[in-house]
Amino acid sequence: MAKGNCPECDAEIEINDPVIREVTECPECGAELEVVEIKGNKIKFSVVEISGEDWGE
Repeated sequence: MAKGNCPECDAEIEINDPVIREVTECPECGAELEVVEIKGNKIKFSVVEISGEDWGE
């Protein structure tokens, strides 16, 4: 099990067997988070940027 903190609200998040680029949701604030770094049992998250659809306009 590895732990990290949400970059939005600083809530502690635990993940079993994290994988780089894995996306999870913060249970406190609901932010979509991506695992960007794993060092031992520490995880670093980044907020997933959601871009709008480009319909060729």
